Amino acid sequence: MKHIILPTDFSSNAENAANYTLQLNKFIKGELHLFHSYVIPVFATDVPITVPDITDLKEESLKLMNKLRTNLQKHNPDSFSEIHLSVSAGYPEEEIPSFSIKKKADLVVMGTKGVTGLKEVFFGTNTARVIGKLNCPLLVIPENAKFKGLKKIVFATNYAENDSENISEVIEFAKHFLAEVILLHVSSGDQSKPFEFNSLETFCQKLRESTGYDSLKYKLLDSADVEEGVNFYLDEIKADMIVMTNRHRSLFQKLFDKSMTKKMAYHTHIPLMVFHVKERGDYLQ
Repeated sequence: MKHIILPTDFSSNAENAANYTLQLNKFIKGELHLFHSYVIPVFATDVPITVPDITDLKEESLKLMNKLRTNLQKHNPDSFSEIHLSVSAGYPEEEIPSFSIKKKADLVVMGTKGVTGLKEVFFGTNTARVIGKLNCPLLVIPENAKFKGLKKIVFATNYAENDSENISEVIEFAKHFLAEVILLHVSSGDQSKPFEFNSLETFCQKLRESTGYDSLKYKLLDSADVEEGVNFYLDEIKADMIVMTNRHRSLFQKLFDKSMTKKMAYHTHIPLMVFHVKERGDYLQ
């Protein structure tokens, strides 16, 4: 991974994600780009007010970025990563994907703060809004996560299109840490257990042969609630990271079925890596 983007809104969870990435990058040795987008405020009022100048907003953003870079280097003295600074005017959910394309990013890393209930439905987070707009993987870092190495990486799979390609990319990532990669499939009960087990075993074996990675295992899990089952398994094996694939879905699906990946982005307590795939024939967004 040559280019890693670190978007920040100067919140504590964004800074925590940056600290996590600096420790992670001691193994990956990528080029780090700290990025911030600022929005010019619009006021609906009859009272004359002073609107911040775009030049002032840019200068203030760069001042905060330099301060953040100094803090990151202070708290990570053992990291020799050079941190480049970039700012732009615009909304984060638009500017982050645009900047990642410009830099040909291999990974975007963002922090998240878990929310539940109506807040999740109506407000969301910048992180969840960015999912689905990137051409590269997004690594979501929970607000209290600390880097302690990576020993077990779980890839939740449904044998869907592009899963093999994405798993191969995860394996290349895992090699930096000599981590075990576990393919997790949650059974819905629609098919027979022996059939699902054989399918997962065959899928795993083909990937071992194609990648040459021996530290690749699989797990078939029975659970009526997918999210609950995945979280239970992550806790049971003390996983260090969960990987999922996010797909564009039809308008009907979006209205009546919450995205599993976005739910995990809110609730996961360990880092979540998300690959985005646009399914063929899916044009209703």
